[in-house]
Amino acid sequence: MKKYNVFNQLTGKPEEALTYEEALILQKKIKDEYYASIEGLFTITVLVKNEDETWTQSVSDNQGNPLINP
Repeated sequence: MKKYNVFNQLTGKPEEALTYEEALILQKKIKDEYYASIEGLFTITVLVKNEDETWTQSVSDNQGNPLINP
């Protein structure tokens, strides 16, 4: 008898599958969840200088403009 583990980066624990085919499906699910969790780490932000010489930061749209205007 065999069983398979796929390590889950989000929980810090392995998850178990009873067949290799189940392990492949589980691996894809875990990878998709992990990638979704870190997607925001790569967000481009825009810093806009205000009249008082401070900076306001916001998320960039697809043209490089701030989504929230200062």
